[in-house]
Order: sequence, then structure tokens, then C-alpha cells
Amino acid sequence: MLSHPGTKAGLSHCGFGGTLEFINAGVPLLCLPHFGDQAMNAELIVERQIGELLIPISKARNKYEENLTYNNPVFTQLDIKDKFSKLLTDECYQLKAKQVQIQCRSTGGRKLACDTVETIYFGGSEHLIDFDYHKKMKKISCCNNLLLFTIIASFLVAFTWLLEQQLKR
Repeated sequence: MLSHPGTKAGLSHCGFGGTLEFINAGVPLLCLPHFGDQAMNAELIVERQIGELLIPISKARNKYEENLTYNNPVFTQLDIKDKFSKLLTDECYQLKAKQVQIQCRSTGGRKLACDTVETIYFGGSEHLIDFDYHKKMKKISCCNNLLLFTIIASFLVAFTWLLEQQLKR
């Protein structure tokens, strides 16, 4: 639906999946974030000039229960109309949305993801693992465990000595 040539803009809560769909379609969006990653995604969309916020970002960052914009709206029908008019008439939004779409598609997108999954399925994932890093981390972990053991043992020795001193009195 978003890829249909007649779709010029849309409304989204800006969850990660929906945001990626809008970007992949090259369609500007009106952002109505509620919670989680949605406010951050909406900020990035506005920053890249591929969308507009319907509510203030400070409102979107509040707890979800405090942000029930459907029960206590912080926007009007006129706000929605004005924001969509801006998205549809300011060519900057269409242009930037298409630019971001091209940038994302040039990274390989779905084909790269499918190829990677197939490579791992048929060939395993060993080529993705940095064994030297894991060896180093295992050594560090071993040293950390040894240090922790030494600290605990020292504490127990000191505690036992203090206890003996108290009992001698």
C-alpha cells in the first residue's frame, strides 16, 4: 500500500517496523509516537526532514498512560490537516524521503538480509565469529573471576581475624 504511486504521505506511531516501511517506500510521514522507541524514531524522521510530529516530542516521551492522546488529545483536526498539507505541498519532504529511500536501498536491503540468512543456514555462522576476541574476553573473564575470588578470600580472612579479636576480649 505504501509503495502505491498514489500514496503521498501517511500517519504512523513510528515503531521500528512501520518506520522502515515508510522509508523503503520513500513516503513522508506524520509521526504520532506513544512509547518505547517511537519518540526516538520520530525525532530522527523529523531531523532528516522526511516527516512532521503531530504532538510535541516532550509529550511523546512521557509514560504511555500519561500520553493517551486519543482520550485527551493534544492536537485538533486542523493540526492534522495543516501537518498533512505541509507534507504534501513542501517538496522538501518528498525529495528527502526519496533520498533516504535510495540510501537505504543502496545498502543491499532485503537481498543482503536474505543472502546473509541463506549463507548462515547453508554454511554456518563460524565466519561471523571473532574467535580471537572471544579468547581475549575469556582470559579477561578468568582474570576478573580470580580477582573477585582473591577479594572475597581476603575479606573472609580479615573478617575471621576481627571476629577472633572480638572473642578474645
